[in-house]
Amino acid sequence: MLRERPVALACGDAADWVEARLAVPQAAGQTRVLMHSVVWQYLGAERQTRIDAAMVAAGARATAERPLAWVRMEPNRDLARHEVTIRCWPGAETPALLAHTHPHGTWIEAA
Repeated sequence: MLRERPVALACGDAADWVEARLAVPQAAGQTRVLMHSVVWQYLGAERQTRIDAAMVAAGARATAERPLAWVRMEPNRDLARHEVTIRCWPGAETPALLAHTHPHGTWIEAA
C-alpha cells in the first residue's frame, strides 16, 4: 500500500502546519477535516490557542459547499478514559461527544 501511495512526513510545529493548511483554498464539494488523537496534551497552551483560533476562523468561512470538521480522540482525565468528539462548521460549532474509548481502541462505547 505504501509503495502505491507513499506517505509524506513533515517535521515542524503543529500550529504552524494547521495555520498553513487552513490558508490553502478548499475545493467546493469537499469537507476539510482536522483529526488528531492523543496529541492535544503535548502541544502546550500557546499552540492549543493558535490551533483553536485557526479552526474557529476557518469555521467562520466554512459553507455548505466547503464544510469543516474537527475530530478529536483525546483523554478526559476526570473520567480516566478517552473521548471522541466532533465539531462541525457551518452549523454545529459546539463540540459533540461521539464516544468514549480505550486509548488504543480495545473498546469503544457510543455516547
